[in-house]
This record gives sequence, structure tokens and C-alpha cells, in this order.
Amino acid sequence: MNYDYNFDFLRIIQIDGSEIFKFIKKKKPLVIKNTKEDFDSHFSELLSPSLDLLHLAEVNKLKVERLNDEQYSFDIINVTFDYVFINKAEKVSTEDIREYLYVNGFEVNGKPYVRYKRSSGAARGGHCLFIKKSLFNLMDKWSNAGLNPKDFEQDIVSFEAYKALSLSSIIGTLKLKPENILVVKDFKAALPHKEKVARVYVDNNKLKVEESGCEIENKIWDGEGLLDESVFNTTKISTGTKTKSLSKNGMMLLRNRFFKSCVFNTKLQKWFKEKGITEVSQLNGITFAKKIKDIKMVITESSLKYLKMVKDGYSKDAIKKWCSIISDSDGYSLFGIVKTDKPQRFFYGDMVETTYQLINTLHLKDKKALKLLSLNIDYIRKIRNIKQTPEYLRLYLKGEVDPFDDFADKMSENIDDSEYEIDEIAEETIYTYKKIVCDTLLDINKDVLRTSTFRYFVYDETINSLAMKLYDGRVLVHGTYATLFGNPYELLLYIVNEFKDGKSVFLHNGEICSSFFEENGKEIVGVRSPHVTMGNLLLAKNKRDNNVEKWFNLTREIVIVDAIENNIQYRLNGADYDSDTMLITDNEVIVSAVKEQYQHFTVPYSDFNPLKDAKIDTSINPLVRLSAIDNKIANNMVGLIINYSQLLNSYYWDLYNKNKKDPNLKSIYLNIAKLAILSGAEIDSAKRSFPFSSKDELSEMRDYLVSLDLISVNEKHTPRQPLFFYKISNKKDCPIGKIENHIKANIDSKFQTAMDFLWKNIHEEYLCGGRFRNVLTFSDLTKGNISKGRRGGKQYQLVKTVISNLEEIYKYTGNTYHRTSESDFELEKRKFKLIINKCLSKIKKHIQNIEMVRLTIVRLDKLQRKSGTELERGKYCNLFLLLFYLIYKLKGSEAYEFFGALFLSNTPVHRLQNIPYSPDSTYSLFNKYSYKIKTSAIDHIIDLIFE
Repeated sequence: MNYDYNFDFLRIIQIDGSEIFKFIKKKKPLVIKNTKEDFDSHFSELLSPSLDLLHLAEVNKLKVERLNDEQYSFDIINVTFDYVFINKAEKVSTEDIREYLYVNGFEVNGKPYVRYKRSSGAARGGHCLFIKKSLFNLMDKWSNAGLNPKDFEQDIVSFEAYKALSLSSIIGTLKLKPENILVVKDFKAALPHKEKVARVYVDNNKLKVEESGCEIENKIWDGEGLLDESVFNTTKISTGTKTKSLSKNGMMLLRNRFFKSCVFNTKLQKWFKEKGITEVSQLNGITFAKKIKDIKMVITESSLKYLKMVKDGYSKDAIKKWCSIISDSDGYSLFGIVKTDKPQRFFYGDMVETTYQLINTLHLKDKKALKLLSLNIDYIRKIRNIKQTPEYLRLYLKGEVDPFDDFADKMSENIDDSEYEIDEIAEETIYTYKKIVCDTLLDINKDVLRTSTFRYFVYDETINSLAMKLYDGRVLVHGTYATLFGNPYELLLYIVNEFKDGKSVFLHNGEICSSFFEENGKEIVGVRSPHVTMGNLLLAKNKRDNNVEKWFNLTREIVIVDAIENNIQYRLNGADYDSDTMLITDNEVIVSAVKEQYQHFTVPYSDFNPLKDAKIDTSINPLVRLSAIDNKIANNMVGLIINYSQLLNSYYWDLYNKNKKDPNLKSIYLNIAKLAILSGAEIDSAKRSFPFSSKDELSEMRDYLVSLDLISVNEKHTPRQPLFFYKISNKKDCPIGKIENHIKANIDSKFQTAMDFLWKNIHEEYLCGGRFRNVLTFSDLTKGNISKGRRGGKQYQLVKTVISNLEEIYKYTGNTYHRTSESDFELEKRKFKLIINKCLSKIKKHIQNIEMVRLTIVRLDKLQRKSGTELERGKYCNLFLLLFYLIYKLKGSEAYEFFGALFLSNTPVHRLQNIPYSPDSTYSLFNKYSYKIKTSAIDHIIDLIFE
């Protein structure tokens, strides 16, 4: 069978339910056409490849059409429920609109559509996919994997979540036969002693919390599996326009119908050989393999959600039925690869950004907060001081790119900052084009640093952006985000019947194993996201062991943990092993703070079970029930829970720093622990129901915060809140200037909490600084005699045409910084590329003429000088960068020759080459990286061009 797909995203219609409802009420047909003018506004959702789409394509039912370079389809529509319906006669809520559309469906272009399904993430966002009615029965039957939805009315929340697993976005596929799979039963390990925890339990449908000793039991391989290295070696994934082998990756997150597992790169067949396993009968678990060599993947019972839905549960008959259902006529089943491990994008994958939630749960006072910041401030100062150290600006331009950009993947592959291939152009985005063109100009003429455009870009954008990161709590520290791999060596023993006593074999006494840290016994702090409170911090020692490399091909972005002797799954707020990640760092300040406070905070522990409805009124339309469930999930309150917890964390530390023995400290912390457990329940609400109301719990918590004067119910009253909360409360309107004014006005009333100390130090240590002197214009840097062009003449009109097109692009870029997902970002990239190409086609011949470019520069300089506001001056700085970027895009590698002919000087700003670290190095960063100035390959090319 052919499962290839030739699209990275498929454009589909996105429309709000209120808009559909408006046409229904008016009894008018809803018509949406693929007209060129309205395409972006109508087909504004990008549907990633998924097993669902591949199946539709395989049975020749997916109708894909093309407009220009975009592929789109009318088969599926994404419906949002963000707005109420209002007319003169009535007002209809989003809840009622959802119920109506779920039950009745709707028509577009005369074709009926019905509710299809939604992923857990989409459910929390309030979205749902609708599908053409003519395709529904086919896809619903395939999605149900032989299960009858009527049998699961008591557990409809879980059924809907597991049914949607095949809808996950995938970056590639792999094919396995049933005989390639070994399924082992889940193993639960009880901790060897009672653990003192912050026990959160349910009493009369209300959450209660107390400190008590509890017996903790962990499902130690929950959601994980092992995949033989031979499969990794032969599997490739899509990375934009290229394919990449997974031979050097350590994990894949796989999806199938009612299946989800994070599988790790394991020398499985070598293990069998080492242990003398020659017969399938020697294995622990269920498999349909006839020969040992057939087994490629080991999965645990919890990975196969199908077993949760059938009466037989973990049994050979149930597994055989699932294997039969997911297998095609050729005997293979297609598994979707959702993601793999990859390094962080900072400093060769060695650095990671913290979060404000992490920092604000540390006991850091003024000096320690400054120490945490100091190396970041040093980095920014080196970038800022472009007169003395311009090379660091180049390092920033090349090294800090957007995480969703293809260029980030190149940086992830440890490419040296000092090397540059002129034919390798980063994919154009509204977030990278300025860096691309500035980096290019610095290859030609170091004097561009003295222009107002560079002043604006460096100070008002680059520097402010870096400052904003720090105000966000995103401090660069040595570390990474690593995927959790639970007790893997014990799993290898388990499948060959050698894990009989259930004791930890590999890790002991709070150890973890990460190849990221070279030193054995290194103290590490781990934290998962979203992070709530102090009891969710992990302190561990790193263990290096040859057995890991002997049996597993892991990367630095995978960390082995132990849940047999350690309460790690609750400490990491409900972690499991289906690709959960945690930030791990050996940063001295963070480790020291966690060590100091580690024994003072009990781990939040949920001592209750999900709710399954005991009685269901089968007379109620199941779509009505689904509507009510999705409405509840859409009103997810995780963000509010995190905000409340951060206010209480701040209040706790403020009180603690004033009086360590204050009797209220314990009750404050227990309330935060309750929020930690509530956050996990809210995240899981798309998969299961609970015997309490989150809304009621948060209402009570709000009253508690009001009593502490942390929030106000009276608009006239201003509660006392930490400094940093100003940004959290004003996410959409919080530029650097407002933050600075807020700090100046409220510095005396700051909380004694880590994030407020951080804000104070950023303000005092960093934002004071000088400005450029002797500013040049681009006109000053250009060659030749430039005729001004007679006003109203032909040349003058052509210059106006060029500038008007630059302004058209600028208008678009000014309204795009709102992305919330990778899909949004991909759509913005596409729109940016479209408008760039559109404007480029209009002025292509003009900007290939050096004289016309000079005239355009003169005109832009004049307009910039006349600008009355900083905003206007910034606009013209951006127009300069857009002009140079269009030339760069048009000319490719020939742009260097063009710019060289344009500018007076051809002396570049050199790059920095990473060299072995030396403490007394002239050029160093983060006490880890040393640099020397290097004349890069591009400099030699420029020398040849202009010699």
C-alpha cells in the first residue's frame, strides 16, 4: 500500500459557530468559495498530516484542490466556538450554539457537515472538526476500531479522547506487523516506605488537603515502550522540504487507533541474544511472533488504550483483535510518528530557558537573584556594546532563531556559529528576515552598525526582546528539556522474566541518568511544565553507567528516572512516560536553592479516582452529552490555576522572608498544593471526569485570595500584588516602557519573592545604558553621485512605487505577532511569503537597478528624518530592512556583490568561532564558551569579489 502524502499542511475552512448560526437563523445558504482574494480569510486553518487524512487519501475519498502553491480541501471544517450570536431579537450562548451544531450539523455550499471529532488540545481550545456527511460513516467506523460507542456511554470522555489519537499531527510513519510487537502487562511498584505528602482528597464532592503519611504506588512504565535500533535506522521523517533519518534519535512518540506510546531506541535483539532468548515462549508478555528475530517493539499495557475499552482487558484475544483491526491487507499496520527528541536551540543545544514558575518557587533573595541573572546580563552587554564587541551581535543574529523555523533545526545540529554558506538561506518568516538581512549587511560593511536602522533594531528590538525574556523569567542556564524514560533496564529484565522481586536495579537514592551531564554524581534540578509549586521540584544526583550505552541508544535529550524507590511521578505533578519532558539543569544558584528548601515542602498527592457515571439516561441524544462535555472542557481553567498558585507562592515567600515562623505559612502552602492537584485534573479533563467541580473549587480559592488582598472584587480597590504579576495581567499590552514605569512606581511595595527580586535587578543592572553617537544614514554609506530625482518625474514615481510596496509588507508584519500554535505560525509564514512574492513581482526590475536603490535609500532617509515620533522612525528603519531583504531574496548569493557595489566600504564585522573553554579567554560567555575572531569563508568570497 502507498501511504505517501505530498503536503505538509492542508488548508481547510475555519469558521466560528456563531457565523454558521447566523445563516441558519436567516435561513440563507452559507456559501464559501475559494476565491483568490478571500482564500486566506476563509481557509485559515492548517490541518497537519495525520493517520485520519492518510486513510481518507488511501481510500481515494480525500479531495485535495490547489490554489497557487496552496493545497486545500472542503472535506473537513474546523469550527470554533468563541462568540455568542446576537441580533435584535435574541442572544444565543456559545454553549447553545455548540449543542445545536453538534446535533443538527450544518451546510456549506449546499453540502451537509456533521460533528467528527477533536483532539484533547483542540477540546481545551473549544474547537471541533466537522466532516462532510458523505464521509462520516466511513471515517467514524475506521476511527472506532471495531468498538461500539454505545458500549462506552459511561466513559464517553475517555472514549472520545482515545478515539482522537489518530488525529494527531505526524511528521512521518513506520510500518510494523502484529508479530513485531510484544505487549507486557503494566507493573505497579509501591514505595518501600510511607511518604509524607500533601494529601488532596475528596470529601462530599469537595477537595480537602492535609499533610499525612501515604502509601504511594507508581505505574513505572506508564505509556512507554522499547523499539529496536534497526527500526530507528531505517525510518525517516519529514522536516519541511527534506527528509531526515532517525538513526541518531533516541525516541519516537507513536500514534495509532486507540494507541499512544513513547518508544525508545533500544538494542532489543542484542539483549535477547545476550540473555540466551531463543524461543518466544521464554518471553514475558503477549506476542504473535513465531521467532525471536521478529520482535521489534515492546509496549506496555497502558500504551494500548484499546485494552481499557474492552471487557477482556489485557488478554491475548483482545490484543489479537486490535492487531487484526489496525492491520491492512498486506499484514502491516501504519504507525504515525508525532515527534522525536531534539536539542534546544541555544548555544549548540547546551542552554535552556527557565520559566517564571520555576524561578518563583525558589527561595532566592536579592543577591542570589542577581547571581542567577549575571551571566545573561553579561551576554546582553556584549551584544549591546557593538562599538567594542560587534562580533557578539553577529553571534546573536546567527544563533537565536525561532523554534518553529527550519533554520532552528540547522542550529540544533551543532553547526558552528562561525560557518556560513551563502547558498543556504533560512526560510523567510516575519521573525527572522531582519536577522537574516542584518547578518548579511555585516558581511559587507561594518559601518552599517552606526546607522539609525541598526540603532533601532539593536536597541529597540533586539535588546528589548532580550530584556523581555528576562522579565518573563526566561533566563538561560546550562541544561535542556529531556524526555522521561522510566526504569528502562528493569523493563528489559521484565520481558525476559528476570524482574521478579520488583526492586530497582539501576538507580537508587534519588538518582537519575542523563548523558547531558558528564560528571558522575552531579547534582541536578528537574522541573516539569506547567510547574505549580515548591513541592513539585526534583533534586537528584546524576549517575553515569556503561549499561545505558550498552543497551540503549539515547541522546542528551532523554533522562532515565526511577519510580520504584522515588515518589517522582507525583513530585513531577502527575508525570508519566508517554513523552513527558522535564527541564534539567545543574545551575549552581538553582541547585543550591532547591537543596536548601527541599525537605520543607511535601509533595502534592492526589488521593482520589476519576469519576465514571453510574447511571446514564440513554434517552438523551449522545451528541447533546458530548456538547455539554466539550463546553466544560473548553472552559479549561489551567491558566487561572497557575496564576492563583503564583500569587500564593509569592505571598508565601514574602511572608517567610519577613518571619520564618509565621503560623500561617503551612496553610498557605497546603492551599497551593491543592491547586497543583487541581491543575493536573484540569489538564486531564479532556480524557476523564472527576468527582468535584473545578469551578466551585476555584471560586473558593478566589475568596481565599481576596482575604489575603491578592486579588480584588472591587474595581476601585487595588490589591497588593508582586511586581512581576503586572506582565502576567497585561500579556497583550505590556511593552518594555510600561514595565519600566511600573517598576519605578511600585519598587517600594515589591514582594520578597524571587521574581520580584529578578525584576528589580534587571531594572537596576541592565536597562541603564548609553546610546549611539555619530549616527549615519544609509545615504552616507552609499557610493556614487546620487541625483535626487525631479519631484513628479519618472524616477521619483518609481521610487514611490517601491516604497509603497515596502509599506504594504510592513502593514502586514505589524499585525502578526499573535501566534498561539505551530499551525498559526505556519500560516503566518505562508502569508508573509505570499505578500513578499506579490510585492517583489511589482518592483523586481526596479530594485535590480543600483541607481534606483540609491534613490530609494535617499528618499527613505529623508522620510525618516521628518518622522515626528519614535514609532514612525521605527517604521522607516523596518522599511530599510525590508528593502535590503527583498534584494537579498531576489539576488541570492549575488546579493553580496550587489551590496558591495552599493556601499562605500567593504570591511565586514568578523564572526566568532567557538574554541575550547579557557577561563582567561578574551571572549567568553556563560563561563563555558570561549570564542576567537575568525575570518569566515564568506569573508574570503567577499575579498575575491572586491579585490
